[in-house]
Amino acid sequence: MKINLQNFAIIQGVLVVIFIYLSSHSIFLIPMVLFIYTLVVTSALAYKVKKTLTFSIANLIPIFLISVFFILNVYSYYFYTNNINLPDVSFKLFLTLNFDFIKYLLLYILVLGGYLGASLSIGSLILDKIFKKIKTNTTLEEFSFVSLMTGLIIIGSAFFVFAALAELSVLNSVLVLVVCLVLNPKFPASAATAFIKKLTETKKWNLNIYSASFLLLVIIFLASTFVSIFRSFTYSPDGLRAYMNLTHYIAVNESIPTTKQTILSPFLTEITIAPAFMIGQIPLALAIMYSLAMFYILGFYLILKDIDIKGKKLWLLFPIILYPAFLQMYAGEFKVDVFTALFATTSFFTFYKYLKTKHFEFAPLTALFLVASLLSKMTAIYFAIPFGLYLLISIIIRFKSFKKFLILGLFTLFPIIPWIILYKISIPKFASIGLGLSSLADSTPGVAIANSCNLEIRAYEEGSYFSGFGPGILNYIKLPYHYLIATGTRANSFSLLDLGLLIFIPISIVLFWLIVKHKFLVKDKTFRIIIILSLLSLIPWLALTPVYTWYIAPIFLLIGFIFGISIYTNSDNLTKRIFYLTTMIVSAVYMLAVIMSHNLATYFPSNLSLDNVIKIYEKSESHTKTYYDSYIIAQKLNENSEDIIMFTSSAPFVNINYFIDKYYDRVIYFDSYSNNYDKKDLDEIIEKYNVKYIVLNKIGLDSSMECLKETQNIAKLTVENAGVLIEDTKTFGLYEVKF
Repeated sequence: MKINLQNFAIIQGVLVVIFIYLSSHSIFLIPMVLFIYTLVVTSALAYKVKKTLTFSIANLIPIFLISVFFILNVYSYYFYTNNINLPDVSFKLFLTLNFDFIKYLLLYILVLGGYLGASLSIGSLILDKIFKKIKTNTTLEEFSFVSLMTGLIIIGSAFFVFAALAELSVLNSVLVLVVCLVLNPKFPASAATAFIKKLTETKKWNLNIYSASFLLLVIIFLASTFVSIFRSFTYSPDGLRAYMNLTHYIAVNESIPTTKQTILSPFLTEITIAPAFMIGQIPLALAIMYSLAMFYILGFYLILKDIDIKGKKLWLLFPIILYPAFLQMYAGEFKVDVFTALFATTSFFTFYKYLKTKHFEFAPLTALFLVASLLSKMTAIYFAIPFGLYLLISIIIRFKSFKKFLILGLFTLFPIIPWIILYKISIPKFASIGLGLSSLADSTPGVAIANSCNLEIRAYEEGSYFSGFGPGILNYIKLPYHYLIATGTRANSFSLLDLGLLIFIPISIVLFWLIVKHKFLVKDKTFRIIIILSLLSLIPWLALTPVYTWYIAPIFLLIGFIFGISIYTNSDNLTKRIFYLTTMIVSAVYMLAVIMSHNLATYFPSNLSLDNVIKIYEKSESHTKTYYDSYIIAQKLNENSEDIIMFTSSAPFVNINYFIDKYYDRVIYFDSYSNNYDKKDLDEIIEKYNVKYIVLNKIGLDSSMECLKETQNIAKLTVENAGVLIEDTKTFGLYEVKF
């Protein structure tokens, strides 16, 4: 094959990108060595062996289940012998572990089946009644996907209404699912029948030693991820102070938090998953949340399937499936970003269908899913605005119909209406809105001030992610390099910061092709519109939160996906071959890294109690010691769940709120109501809010952040005069207020 200078330059550029990435991710060293060793051995022993086998996907399920239980026991053994140094690792311990996992597995099948069946039923019913043309302009897979997501929004909204009435019990949650299911039981049944038929459909597979090994690797990777999402705990501080904390609150109290002390941004994910938490605690909640969220892959798959590409093309989905930030979440986080990506991907799919078919019905559905993304996490605003504005302008120009404009508006407002009527919701950097007709939202917190140390704290957090990052044009010029190597304390492994080599490869090829050959590989008009809107989405993100790459994950996935398809359809054979080989090799290395180290290191056995989890952190010297200290402090604070608590600092990296009962109704922050931290301000706050306990942030006393250090030392002196120290830990001091 002849290689011209242009192709050589493009290939060299891509190889440099790969080298820079791998040089700063040491976790891939062992998987790469193992991968090379496997290739050498298989090539020597059986490189000529080829077999044509006839089997169905269902035939692989026993291999998957065997892998699941093997990995479950290996990961658990590592946890018991290395993480907690258990002296007696007995057969009985593992027998109990496996029986408990089977219990969770049965609950999982039942609960997930309830969510899927109810969502398909009510979603397809709504679409059939309102948009009859949707069914005729989509395949069964496409209609099922859109129905599922529509139904999930409806179910989440129904759960919210019950929670706003303080009536979200297990019984009422099941009632919602049953009612949704019985309204249209035929469609879920037909969809399930079609799915089973596809699973059991036998095909001829031409396998050599390489493809057979890769297939086995995929099965083991899926088994490892499946085991990981049944964790009994999460080491993620974000989950413990926010997402899992809120899910736990809703599940325990069967209601949304009051607006007495704080007003929250919308939390569609947490409200949707709370019933699963009620039934099976953290393991089931995690498993259901991530299992539903993984349907985001289906949106990309359906776009890929709709495109006329010759040959096998499923490998183009590997950059979507193996996105490092999401792999990190499956392994150890409780974050809602994958669920946000679920609704975002659905909106991308319906937007794609709208551009392709020019049928109006896809426009309001796109608006619906964009709003659902926002209700899941407000960071979706970055892409919701450009895609939403395009829809609005397009409909005004193309249809010139007030009725269609009204339908678009109604679908945009539909998911928001219950929140605005019953509750009050916070719009970051703007204000709170809502009528607050629920008795839980009949009050509002006092007027808080901006914490004077916020800018310093944010700079510290960003610096811990991207070392040396700060304001200025030079730092923005360096950002691509930061994204590539993911510098800082989270480097050398999968992390939230990591865009992933599988995303960088197609982006690099398209950019180098444009620079060297002066041609843009994205030639499809529909894809060009989507790329332009995606790039517009990056502008506000780069201006406001450029370090937090996971905030804009759906857009990076979309750009990488479209670039990948464009390379496969519009480049020359050599570039296609390079793209295919690098994608497959990196995918294999990624999967090996996940199986061998990442999931293994972050696993908590599903049957571990909270007390046993916390004991792990008792002697910790790292930031996880905060978990144990928070738990100890919470034991005293939970003696009366009505007592008001004041923390001296609102710095997010030190406050682990999960262990405090009814946290959202009870906790306020000294630095949110005072810049002076003096006795006068403290006395006023204690009297106004009837504060019973004060928690001193001792981490801030010796912080490298001057503002935090200064203010917390002032707060310490003030608090010591106002309260009696009743509990002292390395991280916190607990004071009872003198009355």
